[in-house]
Amino acid sequence: MFKNIILLVTIVCFISCNEDKKMPENFDYGTIENGIYTNDYFKFRLDFDESWNIQTQEQMNETAQYGAELITNDNVKAAIKATEVNTANLFSAYRHPLEQSIEYNYSIVVLAENTKMYPRVKRGSDYLDEARKLMSQTVVDYEFEDNYTTRTIGDQTFDVMTVTGDYMGISFRQEYMTTIINGFSFSIILSYDTDQQRQSLQNLIDKMSFNASKSKKKS
Repeated sequence: MFKNIILLVTIVCFISCNEDKKMPENFDYGTIENGIYTNDYFKFRLDFDESWNIQTQEQMNETAQYGAELITNDNVKAAIKATEVNTANLFSAYRHPLEQSIEYNYSIVVLAENTKMYPRVKRGSDYLDEARKLMSQTVVDYEFEDNYTTRTIGDQTFDVMTVTGDYMGISFRQEYMTTIINGFSFSIILSYDTDQQRQSLQNLIDKMSFNASKSKKKS
């Protein structure tokens, strides 16, 4: 079972634990149509191979809840539960169906958290600093690279944190890419085990763009 789980702690609400904020009225969780995910609020577009296993909003929320359960600090876990309203799971895809027995089911996750009330969060690295602290309080054995790198996707500059981890004998690698858009942290998380898997995820990244045309919404 664990080989088909995204082994990550979703970066939720650790910055916003002391104040309840809500999503703006014009916030957009995005639309998927004909192999394209678009999001008007972030002006973001992702073209993807429809053979990937795309997760529903309910499935994404379940994964986030599972990630929160990996936290060992009960106070932090309770604070995350109390402020889930500030976090949006936007897009998630596994390369293979969850029921398929494989060595490691690599994946991509896109999520956002409302950080408008926190002016100290000026760029992705500020957010990743807090993510690193939170991840260190989980049952997953993480090792972090010493320094962040940067990456440009479209016209957005992301700070990148690379980690390796082990959970119940399953090893994996991850890249956390975060930038700030419209007062939200906007994060892309890649989870993989081999260089070939990373390249497949890289191919998805290459199809991302910002300032994309508006998605077509159903009335």
